[in-house]
Amino acid sequence: MNWARLSVIFTSFFLVVLYGVSQSEAILTWPMAVQVGLQLTLALVVVAVIAQGAAWLVDAACRIAARLGVSRLVIGLTIVAFGTSAPEFTASLLAGRGGHGDLAVANVVGSNVFNLCFILGGVSLLLRSGLAAERDLVQRDGPVLLLGTLLLYVFIGPPPPWLAEAAQVPWGAPWPVPWNQALERWEGLCLLLGLATYLLGLYRARSRAGGEAGSDEAGSDAVAEEADPGPFRWSDVPLFLLGLGLVVGGCQMLVGEAEVVQGGIRGFGALWLAKAWGLPEYVVGVTIVAAGTSAPELVVSLVAALRGAFGLSAGNLIGSDICNFYGVLGLTGMLGEGPAALPVAISGEMALATLWPCAVVLVVCGFMRTQMRVSRLEGLCLVVLGMVRWASDLGLT
Repeated sequence: MNWARLSVIFTSFFLVVLYGVSQSEAILTWPMAVQVGLQLTLALVVVAVIAQGAAWLVDAACRIAARLGVSRLVIGLTIVAFGTSAPEFTASLLAGRGGHGDLAVANVVGSNVFNLCFILGGVSLLLRSGLAAERDLVQRDGPVLLLGTLLLYVFIGPPPPWLAEAAQVPWGAPWPVPWNQALERWEGLCLLLGLATYLLGLYRARSRAGGEAGSDEAGSDAVAEEADPGPFRWSDVPLFLLGLGLVVGGCQMLVGEAEVVQGGIRGFGALWLAKAWGLPEYVVGVTIVAAGTSAPELVVSLVAALRGAFGLSAGNLIGSDICNFYGVLGLTGMLGEGPAALPVAISGEMALATLWPCAVVLVVCGFMRTQMRVSRLEGLCLVVLGMVRWASDLGLT
């Protein structure tokens, strides 16, 4: 048994102990600062468990798929892309099914902005010549990501001033209504169909190219080839299930639950922090939960940069963000259970926050078109933009 598995066993044990303490009646008598510190420690441990679970999930799934004769292209476009987005899928779906629409949408919006501002910008800062971007990434995948952000804005964002009065249509109208602060099932279906169309286009483009190694399909296929998981072992089946369990269980704890009782707040996770700090759910979602569910993307991008595969970092982040906007929100919109028979209903503040990814994606696409790379100066601008957004969300500005 290697050190990674031993560390996860120890971390899981530590997590169970922290969870038990957080649920005890005695903790309600502790100072609030101590309770918050315990909850933040619990969140950090959960993020570590999610990151390791996602790594096992992706590696084991790649080896299983290779054993079954599935091509590396299919592995890269599905397992790796969806594997690094597994925390976002799980956290948003659990929040949507629980009626927490703000948290479900905020996780995706915050995670995508975190990926582009802090991870993409941070990796660009680490490299002397900046982060190179593939031509296909700039000319094909960037516009697809931008289209996804615009669709999200049209579906749930605030209406433009000149359409504000026309957009005031009650929920449950017999025709499709944009800008209604709700993600409806038909909108979720549109996003899922958009993801399917994008993946089909990648498959056909790769088939026409004859499978040449130079085309990095949103970074996913190249990541699968760069980080070769090795030969199949029968232990990969339980490892896959273990990784899936760690991701699902970890995200469940990251989202958490909260109940106001006599003497304090009982619960754990993001919902507990939201009540303890008096913050809206969407603020915790676009900050703490988003940063936690972005752990796999952070690991993949840093490993790619350290191995000298600098082009893979941008591809991994853009591909993951596409998967989040189209896949995660699409599935959440189809399966969510919100008020007034709506799958995902959000607040006005969360609707307004959908303007942030539109602005960030526009900036990133513009940066990547300058000499087909994100320079160190541009990376610094992205990090500062992310910090400004966090300060704005947390009310520090």
